[in-house]
Amino acid sequence: MGLVRPQILLPEDITELDDEQIRMILLHELMHIKRFDLVLHWVLLLIKSVQWWNPFFWLAAARYRSLNEQSCDQAVIGILSRSNEERRINAHRYAELLVTMAARIKRPGWRLSLPASLLGFLTGRLFKRAIARRMRAAQSCRFSQSGIHMAIILLLLTSVAYSGFTDLPTLVYTPPVRKELYSEVIASTLNDKVKPKQEEIWTTTEYSIGPAIDKVAAQENIKRSEATDRCRNALAASLGGQLLKDPTEFESRSAKPDSADILLIQGETEPENTVRVFASTESHQQITPLLEHWTATGLHELAVETRFMTLNEDLANISDHRWDTLLSSPPILLPATKTHEQIITQTGHSISANEIRNEPLAVFVSTVTPETSRELIELFQRHPRSNLLFAPKVHVYSGARGELSDLTSRIYYTGLELRNGEPPLPRTEEINEGVRLEFNPLINSDQTRLSLSCRVTFSNVDDIYTASTPFEEGRASIMLPSVKQLQMNIDSELPPGETLLLGIPPTHDRKEFLYLMITPKLITRSAK
Repeated sequence: MGLVRPQILLPEDITELDDEQIRMILLHELMHIKRFDLVLHWVLLLIKSVQWWNPFFWLAAARYRSLNEQSCDQAVIGILSRSNEERRINAHRYAELLVTMAARIKRPGWRLSLPASLLGFLTGRLFKRAIARRMRAAQSCRFSQSGIHMAIILLLLTSVAYSGFTDLPTLVYTPPVRKELYSEVIASTLNDKVKPKQEEIWTTTEYSIGPAIDKVAAQENIKRSEATDRCRNALAASLGGQLLKDPTEFESRSAKPDSADILLIQGETEPENTVRVFASTESHQQITPLLEHWTATGLHELAVETRFMTLNEDLANISDHRWDTLLSSPPILLPATKTHEQIITQTGHSISANEIRNEPLAVFVSTVTPETSRELIELFQRHPRSNLLFAPKVHVYSGARGELSDLTSRIYYTGLELRNGEPPLPRTEEINEGVRLEFNPLINSDQTRLSLSCRVTFSNVDDIYTASTPFEEGRASIMLPSVKQLQMNIDSELPPGETLLLGIPPTHDRKEFLYLMITPKLITRSAK
């Protein structure tokens, strides 16, 4: 970036590449600077601001960028090669570099868009095609053809830009006289008619926390009043609720019909030993086991560190690591359908139908020490074919449930009620894509062993099909999202501080090893 004093920006993880790959990247960017590509790209951006409506300009600009990148690729290979044999070897290495860089790009989230870079900023299928073309061009290394193509494209861009500076005639749009049709995409006017979610039941219940308070006061050698505050704050944090002090505020907020905030306050019968909780049924089910666990073991805070990795080979092949256990996990089936009595009492239709493929997963399991865990992380960071994701550290109290997720929620129209003379009424389904980790750590009374229960779910919509039927003057269609889900249920026991390492080898249509490292650590009060 920069026209007067060009600068090359490199990501922080560029050091994971070897010296030869870094040299190729720098040579590629220097070729852009030498050929004044930055100036040409900014000129294209100025033309785009005027010709944004012109499809011929977009096609010509895309072709220009593609040939521009291929020309720089070939120049780099020519600089590094002195013979035909070296040219062939360097072309192969450069193609591998393109694949490596393409695999490292993270699409979600914010990204910096600059006019010239090694891979550009194409997405999806266009990105895959561009990489394939550049790999073929790098291995062929024909310079003259790219030069001719570049001249033709520049001439086409100039002519398209010139032709665009004309007056646009005024067009009068006359809508067709026909009823609205519903095809692949449901009309946006129906977005507010979604399938209502099942309402949760929120109630207020009073719980006794006296035994847990006594355990915490004796274990930590603190005053009972301090132990009371710690238990109430820990319960609020574990439920994701808010601890209130004003009874009037508690009553007014819990009385609202649309309230969805978990509220806690001291009890009425024995204020020092009880707590009132306004929450959903699911949250109430967690409270009693949690208080019983604190009464038995005390109040302990844990930090759970999670890392997700992918690699094209088994860890045991590239390190001294050996797996402890190899398991075959059966698939998780859907719950049973409704009973006959439940079906006949409701109105309309309620049908559940899924196509299930029985695909058990193999899971490799190991427990590793902190030193081995660090060595494996360094191995993943050095490996050119690996992807390593550090998830945020989560703090939970022993016995409480925690959740870590990176999800994208999308709504699909999966049903239509067709009624003659009225617009179709759609039914929607909300589907989450991404990864979710749910965990429940339990530490024993002497703090030597930790029981870890986890559920890891990877899900994505890999395709969307449609089903349609004739309706009035057109066709009515619904969306059939094909959801692929990989799920693991884990129950393990390990010393605090050690890491549970899981590996899932390639199966079916997956081509890489998937690894998961979960490290629960006990936090002492002096360490906070």
